[in-house]
Amino acid sequence: VRYKDEDRKSLGKLDNLRIKTSNGAEYPFSELADYTMERGLTAVNRLDRNREVRVEANLANVQDDLPPILAAIQDDVIPRIESQVRGITFSFEGQSRDQEKTQSSMAAAFPLALLGMFILIVLVFRSYLQAVIIFGLIPIGVLGAIWGHGIQGIQVNTLSIYGIIALSGIIINDSIVLVDQINRNLRRGQILFDAVYNAGISRMRPILLTTMTTAFGLGPIIFETSRQAQFLIPMAVSVAYGMIFGTFILLIILPAAFLALNSVRLSFSWLISGNKLQPEQVEPAVRELALTVNEN
Repeated sequence: VRYKDEDRKSLGKLDNLRIKTSNGAEYPFSELADYTMERGLTAVNRLDRNREVRVEANLANVQDDLPPILAAIQDDVIPRIESQVRGITFSFEGQSRDQEKTQSSMAAAFPLALLGMFILIVLVFRSYLQAVIIFGLIPIGVLGAIWGHGIQGIQVNTLSIYGIIALSGIIINDSIVLVDQINRNLRRGQILFDAVYNAGISRMRPILLTTMTTAFGLGPIIFETSRQAQFLIPMAVSVAYGMIFGTFILLIILPAAFLALNSVRLSFSWLISGNKLQPEQVEPAVRELALTVNEN
C-alpha cells in the first residue's frame, strides 16, 4: 500500500501524513511524533553471504611500504574494534590481496622456470655440476639487490621481486657466456688454468659493458622523483644494483669455483679408478670431444 505520487514528492509531505488511531480518528504525523532526519544505508554489501562494511584508503605517500602499515592496523586497530563489536571477521583486500595472489603465483611459477633453465643448461653443457655453479651465483645477485634497496632507502616489495626474477635471468646469462667460453677453450686444447684465464679476459669486456649500460640506463628511473615513477623504482633498483654487484663477484667467484670443481672431479676420479689424470681430462667438454673423435 502506497500513497499517491503527488503525496510522496517531498519530505515535507511527511508532516501531513494522516495516521488513523484505534478509535478511527485521523491525525497528522507531526502531531503524533517527533522525528529527526538522518542518512541511512544506501546499500547493503555482502561477502560470502555475510554483511560487509568496506573501508577504503590510499597511501598518503607512495614511497611508504604497505606491509608495515597493514601490520600496524592488524595489531593496533583491529583488536580495539573486536573488543567493542562481537562476531566480526576482517580481511585485507585491494592491493594487499593482489600482492598475496602475485606472491602465491610467483611461488608456484618461479621454481618451475628455474627448473626449466637448469635442465636446458645441463643439456647444453652435459654437466650437472656446472649448472649448479651457475645457479649458485643467483643469491649473490639477490644480495646486491637487497643492498641496493638499503642504499636507496626503500622497502622490498612485490615489484622488487619482479626485478629480482629478471636479475636471476641476467646473472644466469652472464654465467653461461663465461662457462661456455671456458669449455670452448678446453676443446681447443688449452690447459685448464689457461682456458679459465683466457675466458675471463675475453668475456670480461662484453659482460662489463652489458652490465654498465643496463645499470646506467636504469639510472634515470631510479633517481626520478615523480609520483608515477615511484612504482617502478624498486624493480629498477633490484636489476641495476644486483647486476653491478653480481657481475663483479661473478667474474671472480665463477672461475675460482670452476677450478675448485675440477679439483673435486680429479679427487673422485682418482678414488674410483686409481689413475691420476690431467685436470683437463675430467672436464665434460674434453670428454665429449674425445668420444666424438673416437666414434669418427
